[in-house]
Amino acid sequence: MNSFDFIIIDPPWQNRTVKRQKTYKILSNNPQSFNSNLLIFNIPIPSILTQNGLLCLWITNSEKIFKIALNLIKNWKLKLIAKWHWLKICKSGDPICEFNPSHKVPFETILFACKPESVENFKLIKDDFCLISIPNAYPSRKPPISILLEKLKYIKNLQNGLELFGRYLLPNFTTIGYEVIKFQNKYFFEEN
Repeated sequence: MNSFDFIIIDPPWQNRTVKRQKTYKILSNNPQSFNSNLLIFNIPIPSILTQNGLLCLWITNSEKIFKIALNLIKNWKLKLIAKWHWLKICKSGDPICEFNPSHKVPFETILFACKPESVENFKLIKDDFCLISIPNAYPSRKPPISILLEKLKYIKNLQNGLELFGRYLLPNFTTIGYEVIKFQNKYFFEEN
């Protein structure tokens, strides 16, 4: 079985918009409902993440989802090392929406975890970091976090990455998901 230096997981977490639109199958946000979440808990992360590998888990802004994510990390015998937020802004620099926790917030959360014996290798990764950018016009398209981490020198020489539930391809990554080539259409690129 292949092992990977960096694993990105962006599961189809349940949220009001997706649930209402029924655009794709979602994972339940009920921690007791292991029927729909069972598959994600069974991903063999401990055996496919290298000894010095890093896991990046995108989560929605729900306390229930956060608890499920922490259980996932614990289930995979990993240690949470950092929690980041991606603040989405407009071209004007204002957040894309108001901060209204009961409805919608202009940010998403990213959790980073690694094997307990490798925590020291990632001590440069700051906790409570805020990444600020203008989101792509198409929903679910996240910033290429691996490229950002390399530019910040938090990870080096990424050779073998894995993205689960991915929606576009990245260099040196194996991408698995229902929409892997969704954003690979020539429409999304400019000719030189």
